[in-house]
Amino acid sequence: MAQLPRYQRLGVRTRQPGSIDFADTREQARYSQNLSQQLDRMSQFAFKEASRAAEVRGQERVREEGAVETLEAIDKKGGAFSIADQAAYALGSRVAVAEIQNTAEIETMRILNDAERNETPFSRVQEQLSDLTLGYSESLRVIDPTAAAVLRENLNGATAKATERYSNWYVNLQAQKQKVKAANAADLQYNNVIQGAILPGSNAVTIKQQIAKSIELLSGMGLSEKQLKAFELKSYSDAIKENAIFNFNSSSVEEQQITLKRMETVPFTGMTLGETQTFRKGLQGTYNKNVAMREQKVSNVVSLISDQDDIATAGGVVSQKMLTEIESQLDAFGPEGDRARAAYERMTFDIDTANNLKAMMPADLASFVTSIESGLPGVGEPGRDTDVEVKTYDFAVKMLDQFNKDIEDNPISAAMKRQLTDDNNNLIQIKPIDFGQDPNRVVADLSLRFDQAKLVSNAYGTPLTLFTKEETKLFSNALKSASLNDRLIALESVVASGDAIALQAFEELAGTDGAFYAAVGASMVSGNRDVATRALEGQAIIETMGKPKLTSDAGMPDADSISNEVFRSVFGETRDAIPAYRAMAENLYAFYAEGATEFDEVLWRNSLNQAVGFNPEDGTGGIDTVRSVSTLIPSGNTALDVSNALIEMDANILSAATLTGQTIAPEMFEALSGEIELSLVDPGANIYQVTKSEGTSGDYNLVSLGGDNYGFLYKDSGIEVVDDKGDILVFDLKKVIELTAARGPVYYTQDQKDALDAQKDVGQGIIPEPLLEKMAKPGIGVIPSTIVSTTTSLAETVSDVAEAVSEIPAAGATAVSELDEREAIQASLIELRKKFEPGTSAHKYLSAFIIRAFDSNKVSVEDLKAVESDFK
Repeated sequence: MAQLPRYQRLGVRTRQPGSIDFADTREQARYSQNLSQQLDRMSQFAFKEASRAAEVRGQERVREEGAVETLEAIDKKGGAFSIADQAAYALGSRVAVAEIQNTAEIETMRILNDAERNETPFSRVQEQLSDLTLGYSESLRVIDPTAAAVLRENLNGATAKATERYSNWYVNLQAQKQKVKAANAADLQYNNVIQGAILPGSNAVTIKQQIAKSIELLSGMGLSEKQLKAFELKSYSDAIKENAIFNFNSSSVEEQQITLKRMETVPFTGMTLGETQTFRKGLQGTYNKNVAMREQKVSNVVSLISDQDDIATAGGVVSQKMLTEIESQLDAFGPEGDRARAAYERMTFDIDTANNLKAMMPADLASFVTSIESGLPGVGEPGRDTDVEVKTYDFAVKMLDQFNKDIEDNPISAAMKRQLTDDNNNLIQIKPIDFGQDPNRVVADLSLRFDQAKLVSNAYGTPLTLFTKEETKLFSNALKSASLNDRLIALESVVASGDAIALQAFEELAGTDGAFYAAVGASMVSGNRDVATRALEGQAIIETMGKPKLTSDAGMPDADSISNEVFRSVFGETRDAIPAYRAMAENLYAFYAEGATEFDEVLWRNSLNQAVGFNPEDGTGGIDTVRSVSTLIPSGNTALDVSNALIEMDANILSAATLTGQTIAPEMFEALSGEIELSLVDPGANIYQVTKSEGTSGDYNLVSLGGDNYGFLYKDSGIEVVDDKGDILVFDLKKVIELTAARGPVYYTQDQKDALDAQKDVGQGIIPEPLLEKMAKPGIGVIPSTIVSTTTSLAETVSDVAEAVSEIPAAGATAVSELDEREAIQASLIELRKKFEPGTSAHKYLSAFIIRAFDSNKVSVEDLKAVESDFK
């Protein structure tokens, strides 16, 4: 059913005048009236029936089209003129009133529901209900004023009830809100009073003033007298207690003790004595806790003082900030802080003493301790009879013990901690090395550390040490977690720092979990980068696949037995390096034997050899046979290089290859190098070339002492050969090889041979000075150092070959001419060799020809010329 439009204010139309009656029609009207009366009597029955039917049609129309729609249609025609319209109008008016009223009541309920949900103000709801009544009734009035009046009365009744209902709900809502608001305000004021009670300076007076202000505010919010009184009592009682607790906790432990004592007999403000006793129990617990806490604080400070004392004892610097912090804590302690104050006094004494002693070296400090064993000069009676003497002596002993312990643990760390200075009293600023930085920076830092380490070693009298324990551990851990390329870069940065630094660095790493990396680094030092790479790749294989099988069937050699056999014969004082080489051999074997299910002896021996320095690319280094025994060959050299050097060296070369210029008796040198023999190379001129027979040299084994350092062992006893002073003979084998290769063959004249033979006959090894001079004048070549006076340098005994040749008789001219040519080529080859680095293939190749230049049985003059031409 369509809904009537809302009420709109309409304009009022002027009523139209009625019809005008004319005289000439009156007669006509009377006639018509008479006729109607007659007709009415005749058709009364039929008309009543038709009227009844019209009424039915009008009512049907209302039911079919709707009441409001029917009324609108009739009003649109100007009114109800037919019986059907009149019947429809009458029924539609009654039905429309009912329909509109029902719609209005539904709208009324919606307004009320929305208002309650949104807490709409009461005046707004009143306005909405008034508009609803007026609008719905006015919209019907333009059609049927009578029905509109009925509708308005009905709606007024409904909206009046709705207004009363919402008014009651809204009043209750506002009352509840006010109640909640007042309660929240009371809580807020209560919290303000409590917070004010725990402020410094708060007391009972300030608490009452705060409560009075709060009551004034709450009274304005509608709280009753009863509520205000309850607020006052509770706020005051609780605030007084909070204020008491605050003041109690803010006071010292001594003041707390006095307060608790007073509360035993005097009631607390705002409390009875019974309430005071109950309240006191809670404060007693706080007091006990504070006493325990302060005692703990005292213990903590004593421990902190002890730590600073240890720093002073160790020669470190105690932070002034730390001392100030300790002093501030001491001020807060009561009598129970006496032990902390005593410890502080002892610490300050130790710090002052340490400042005077820490600049001493261990030996000086030890002397000082000895000097004060019987007391300090001028202090008290003889002996340590004063507190100062006892404290000083005890501290000095403690400091010396700690100093020695620090140095023994790690000299570099000790120097860093004790701020070691150089001879000019400049601080040796040792900073930790970061192996993860740019390789060039690592090289620079290592070079600086090497120089600093030598200063530390000299100052403390300790073996050279490069790293702290933390640095070796960090470096080893970094290598374990880095990629293959990063590992090689890190190792190369150490190698690039120089052989001396690298060997020292890797030697220290070998004492940690980085033993394997030390061996890898040693391979890189010797130029075996490919071997080092394969070892690292083998390590990755082991991490993924596990270790390869290193055992064999019963009765067959396994990895352990072969390793013992190989290592036992080549290492002397460097047996500590064996675990590193063994670890590297296992990783190399994992690389070469990847996928193998059985132990391969050949591969294992090959891995061991590469681990100790054999370079498979050029066949140098590693373990080879020298003088019929296994010997560790220096990197870049062969067994032939070593054998030739041992035979052809002289005593001066051997001495020059030692670090301190060690010398040995001529007889011992001849036993180590070989007995001198003379071979006639120029019969016409009676010129002899000095050669050597093995003699007793085979009784001594060449053994590695670490790096390029070697020594000799007696083959039968395994005892080291010593120098003239009784120290173990240690020499750089590579230097012996280079010096020997650079020197030409040694020749004797007939006079020298006769003199040598004469000396041998009488058992003398040194030629007297006058005879030496006589021999040198007509001589040719170099006089062997085994028969040179110890007062004569090697340079003074060298004769110029060309000058000597010019004095040779003409009968030997041909032979001397060839010797001259060979000597000239040899000199040329020596110059050409200077263009190449020692250890390179070209350098070694030329060295071999230089050595054999005067041996016509090994190389012809034409061959020498060809080599000279190739390298020119």
